[in-house]
Formats: sequence, structure tokens, C-alpha cells
Amino acid sequence: QLTEKAIALEEVIIAPFNLTGYLEVDSKLIPTKENYRYSISGLTQGYEAGEYSPNAFGKVLGSIFNPADVLYGFFGKNGRELKKLKEMRKDDTVRNLLESKYDRETISVLLGISKDEIPDILQRCNYSDSFIQTANDLQIMDAISGCYEQYKVLKRN
Repeated sequence: QLTEKAIALEEVIIAPFNLTGYLEVDSKLIPTKENYRYSISGLTQGYEAGEYSPNAFGKVLGSIFNPADVLYGFFGKNGRELKKLKEMRKDDTVRNLLESKYDRETISVLLGISKDEIPDILQRCNYSDSFIQTANDLQIMDAISGCYEQYKVLKRN
């Protein structure tokens, strides 16, 4: 027979960073902005949250003055090119090539869009500026593909 046993914990310390508090390096390791990427089980995509969203005001105004989908301007004219993403995500040679690149040239050629349009698309898909600047080409391709899949689902409903 199993019996319950209660153990009182006096203090629980949860430290997300291994900081000693004594070294000068510790002050450099403390994050100034907390940008987290949340993943909800059951959903195929993640969500980013941060301290503030600098483009939130523009998105709200865009959705008020344009009742049609905000992403239509991006995905409407480039729909055929973005449909190729599904096949490219499965190809290992393309994935390995994109995983090592950070220049966005390969993605712009594969999708048929300019390098300047890639950050605009990702900002419309609620990705943070830090993700847009630090992600490799494979992560960018997966993000655009996931955003396009979500756009197609919302367009059907």
C-alpha cells in the first residue's frame, strides 16, 4: 500500500542563467530584452512575445483600413512561388544548403522575391526583429512557409 508523504520545501531557487553574482561577466550575460518564442503543443507553429512590438500600431491601422487580409499583398501576387516551399522543405539538399547561409540570396531566388521583401513578410507574420536579423536561411524559409500555411487556413474560413 502506498502512503502519501509531505515534504516541506523551505526555498526553491530557479535560475535561468548560471550567474555567480561576483564576476563582471555576469552583468554581460543578463538579458536586457526578453524575447521568447512560445510553442503550444498541438499547434505546428510557435509564437514570439517580447517587451513591446514596434509595428503593432501599424498592423492595427492596416487591419482597420483594409478589411481584407493584411497578407494578401504579399501572398496574393507570389502565391505560386510560395507553394513551392512545401516541396523545398522536404528536400534535404536544399535544407542543408540553407542551414549554413545567412545572406538571404538563396531564399530570394527560390521564392522569386527580393531580399528587401523578406523582412516585410516576416514582420507581417509577427516575427521579432531579433529573429529576422539572427535567423539562418532555413529558419527564414520555415517561418515564411508556416506563415503561408496559416494564411491559407485563414483564407478558407
